[in-house]
Amino acid sequence: DQNLYQDIKKKTVPLTQEVLAQLGEGTHSFIQLPWENFLRVGKATTSSSFRNHKQIGHGAPMQSAGDIVIKKDSTGKFNIVGINNQSSTYEPSIEVFGSALRALHEKDLLRADIQISAKGIDQNGKFVTKMMSLY
Repeated sequence: DQNLYQDIKKKTVPLTQEVLAQLGEGTHSFIQLPWENFLRVGKATTSSSFRNHKQIGHGAPMQSAGDIVIKKDSTGKFNIVGINNQSSTYEPSIEVFGSALRALHEKDLLRADIQISAKGIDQNGKFVTKMMSLY
């Protein structure tokens, strides 16, 4: 529904380096709309209780969803040091989760040392958590 997606766009912002600084250190929920090649987060001015996956995505179909972990380095720059696909609302698969990593890469927000945690079902139907790195 077009109105639903317009409402999502009003409550969220595309994730950029500037937005990382506005959000500050901590864990923040993200969503990715199916046709977008970037991640969205709840606006920093929004109450934290309205920045979870369900609140910012309204249960609409998503390409990806999860959490990012932001830390400030010794130079004062805010960086994404961790990302996961942990969203009980959307439960994105490990395979789909790659779109979130590509989106970070395209916005020059993907660091080589990022910690990646993905939960999903393996080929045997068993629930697993995979810790990964880019290199």
